[in-house]
Amino acid sequence: MLSSDALTGMPLVDKLTEEQRARVADLAREVTFAARERIFDENQPASSCWLIRSGWIVLDTIMPGRKPIVMQTLSAGDVLGSVRGRPATPAEHPRAAARPVREPP
Repeated sequence: MLSSDALTGMPLVDKLTEEQRARVADLAREVTFAARERIFDENQPASSCWLIRSGWIVLDTIMPGRKPIVMQTLSAGDVLGSVRGRPATPAEHPRAAARPVREPP
């Protein structure tokens, strides 16, 4: 669980009423991903919706015999995964943290 203040400044959440923001905060939990840690792989569905508070997420695709090709980079304020069952980003591309997503306090 997060405080609703922890979600302030997130474009998706800022559009909500205070009551709705508090509900999202009650359901949310903070997670941290290390640099280059795979969040999920190509053709694997996103199991959650992540609101990125800090760091960068790289959406890449893997071609046999080549290094991963970066398709898009997400950062603070962006959404990764699905919202209301609709992909917020291309579902076929794997995701990996480019830098630590949340620095430990």
